[in-house]
Amino acid sequence: MDLRLLTRLPALGLGMTLTAPRYVLHQSASLAGTLAHAASEVVGAGADLARGEGAAAGAAVRVMRVARHAMAGTDGRWQAGQRFHLPLRAGPGRGGAAGRGDEAAVAEVAAELRQRPDVRFAYWDIALARLVVHAAPGTAVDGLVDVTTELAAKHGLAPSAEPAEGVPHPGGVRDVRMAAAALAFDAAGIAATMGARALHLPRASHLATATVSLLREDPRMRRALRHRLGRTAADVLLAAAHATAHAAVQSPTPIVLDAVVRAAQLVEAVARAAAFDAGHDEVCVPGRIGMGGEAAVSRPAPADPVDDYAAKANAVRLAGGAGALRLNRNLDYAARAVLAGSPKALRHGTGVYLAGIGCVLAREGVLVRAPERLRLLSAVDTAVLHASALREADPRAATVLDAARRAGLRVLVVGGRAPGEAAAPAGGITRTPEPLPDVVHDLQRNGHVVLTVARLRTDGGQGGQDGGDGAPADSNVLAGLLSSDIAVALADPGSAVVWGADVLCPRGLAGVWRLLVAVPAARRFQRHAKVFAEGGGTLAGLLLLTESVRLWGMPPVSLGANPVTLADAAARVLGFRSVATVAVTSPPILRSPVPGHAPPPKK
Repeated sequence: MDLRLLTRLPALGLGMTLTAPRYVLHQSASLAGTLAHAASEVVGAGADLARGEGAAAGAAVRVMRVARHAMAGTDGRWQAGQRFHLPLRAGPGRGGAAGRGDEAAVAEVAAELRQRPDVRFAYWDIALARLVVHAAPGTAVDGLVDVTTELAAKHGLAPSAEPAEGVPHPGGVRDVRMAAAALAFDAAGIAATMGARALHLPRASHLATATVSLLREDPRMRRALRHRLGRTAADVLLAAAHATAHAAVQSPTPIVLDAVVRAAQLVEAVARAAAFDAGHDEVCVPGRIGMGGEAAVSRPAPADPVDDYAAKANAVRLAGGAGALRLNRNLDYAARAVLAGSPKALRHGTGVYLAGIGCVLAREGVLVRAPERLRLLSAVDTAVLHASALREADPRAATVLDAARRAGLRVLVVGGRAPGEAAAPAGGITRTPEPLPDVVHDLQRNGHVVLTVARLRTDGGQGGQDGGDGAPADSNVLAGLLSSDIAVALADPGSAVVWGADVLCPRGLAGVWRLLVAVPAARRFQRHAKVFAEGGGTLAGLLLLTESVRLWGMPPVSLGANPVTLADAAARVLGFRSVATVAVTSPPILRSPVPGHAPPPKK
């Protein structure tokens, strides 16, 4: 190795830092143009969808409902307009939870409600473990809720804050409250920092910020806190600690950048809950079969590329902090060495990207049931499509296959022949007669990250053969779907609603196509954000070294800006730009399929 190359590192790092603001401004300008294009498409789509009440007005009403629900309290009731869901459990003195041991009592409550003139329909949703009631127009819903509670009490049932069994409610506002609380802590931290600067108060040591950074960025410590305190409490605690620590050292920029992520997450959580409100009457109606799928809740997730990088970066910066402490004998200097290796540019930039993708999917009517699973989009390498999801008469089937191939995914079709398969390039699609669970498990054992798309029809068939082991085809399809790393279930008319899936698509394959478009964008974003994180950390370490050791006769270098913070800002701008690119990508023109998969004859 030529040691003379080492002399170029400070100059190279200086050049990177000086060009980072120009990159941010350039990306911001490009982002503004992309967002303008996106805004024009949204306005056009709103004009097309407006019927009677404007689409924008309807969206505003749904957002207000979500906000009112988030501020209402912690009871498990969900209410939107004339509809409400009420979780019930066995009353005092009766064991078990409603929906498992008291189906008869719940059925009687629903039957009595259906006899009332102020109720359009009422039924017990076994999968959601909630009583679904739709009041007649003009009915006072709060009064009807009281009546329903009284009827339930007569049958030995009582409302519960959260059902003992089943899946989380799709209109829940837990994530809304968490993001709002974290954003409030950031706002308080910014105000405290500005006040401390105005009063010329002394700055605290960086030891607290380094400790909080390790807790926030290390996935193992974060999982331990969540296991100990619960996901919501742990995340809010870390947000409060982050704002407090940076306010103590009077460093407002990291708090502002964190507030950007929290604001994006708040918008995504509200959009997710509002999307369920908008599509409620499609998925929550009498006679619609729902499936909980408790297996999806407990299945382990594969390695997340972002968490893998964060774990390695934390190990490196702990070693760097120990070396800095031995070199300088100063705790504050060692703490800054730990902060220099922070992987937050990649981790929090990914948070911005995923929040934006969640908003894009909500715009498509997609119900994201497990937002954390979308972190695997950049790691997905195989798409398993069950033939039940690829109807011959659906022209979107070919576009979904094309999007999967363009994303660089290995495509497997299980249970039959896919429309557009004949037009696929050689090696583009692989058909397999194996049952879906066996296919998914074999791929996972070989180290693949699998995204599975399936539709569970309500007529008992799945468009494929039996499971091969005596089990009906629908149970095999459900088991294979829910064992996937990302489970995508179609919930269009004529299919069951699999609430245990990670992603639900009530509008069919249109949502699947948009999700597949986000896969290559996620890879590109994480690749670039990782470069930012590595470059910012390397440069910050070199600049910190020049404070203690005058290399080659050079004085200490001070740029007036933290390279890690600059890299973090650039990664977040890049995240927004990547989301805008996915949002404005137009779906291909649909053409009705011709029998035999042959092109139409030329006249």
